[in-house]
Amino acid sequence: MSNELEPVRQLNQYKPAPSDESLRPHIEKYWRQNMSDIQMLALLKKHHINLAEYGLGIRTFRKIRERLGFVRTRKQGHTVESIRPHIIKLRVTYPKAGGREMVNLLKFEERILVSRPVVMQYFHLYEAHQVRERRRGHFRRKRFWAAGANDLWAMDQHDKWKYKFGLALHSGIDPFLGLIHWMNIWWNNSNPRLILKYYLDVIERLGFMPLVMQSDPGNENTAVANGHTLIRHHQDPNLRGKLQHRWMREKKNVTSEITWSQMRRRFTPGFENLLDVGIHEASSFAGFSFPGFRPNSTHISTASTTLANATIATRFYLTVFQCTCSSIPKTMLF
Repeated sequence: MSNELEPVRQLNQYKPAPSDESLRPHIEKYWRQNMSDIQMLALLKKHHINLAEYGLGIRTFRKIRERLGFVRTRKQGHTVESIRPHIIKLRVTYPKAGGREMVNLLKFEERILVSRPVVMQYFHLYEAHQVRERRRGHFRRKRFWAAGANDLWAMDQHDKWKYKFGLALHSGIDPFLGLIHWMNIWWNNSNPRLILKYYLDVIERLGFMPLVMQSDPGNENTAVANGHTLIRHHQDPNLRGKLQHRWMREKKNVTSEITWSQMRRRFTPGFENLLDVGIHEASSFAGFSFPGFRPNSTHISTASTTLANATIATRFYLTVFQCTCSSIPKTMLF
């Protein structure tokens, strides 16, 4: 009989993986930001997984991702015919969307991943006339300079619907990050107090403000120029006597003009068709009285505005310029 001891059975050296459902909201958020598997796994381990209790490797993560329905483009295997009903549906709202824009729309609105060559094959097969029209366009590239995130916010108004439909738009964007901080629609966009409210609501929600604001030299922007400058002087007394607002002459507020140009090209044609239908339907109510009727505010939602600035700076090594503004009372501006 041998005196050798039997080997002791070792416990599994790997920690268990977190449950699929606990990871679903975080994977979906990072999936919508076009992150790779390695990037998503690194952020999950850093912010959402208790590494003392759980472990997660790249292979296990990919299995969990696929079980949750987040499958990459090649495995979805879409063809020209399989994406046709989705594109027909999107064309109602986005009749002028190009190849890259349509790939993003299919991902974020239809929840399917399609390669750009497949989308271009569809365009050449079913929308050849639009391809020819798009090729006739001429583009000129201009350079815009900003020091970093929240160094500058540009705002502008849009009056194309103001006199046709009675709808006035106003937007504020960070051109460095490409974030739309607000895009509001109302019956008026020339009231300085209203524009100031748009600005104050955003900085109150975010908890910070840019270093400088930029706009066209219109009377509607004077309240924001004076209010922003007043707050910046309150934060930094060394700035007293210096306007913290940049006035841009006609057609020089380029970043805001680009925003409206893209909206006019991609979104406006389809939405104007819906407005025309609404006007036609409303004409049947001619002669009726609606006492007490007042226009209601409609906000155009944007998916980018909730992205945390700290996350952006960490991912892309950006310089973030912003000033905290939680202690500034609104009463000092009115």
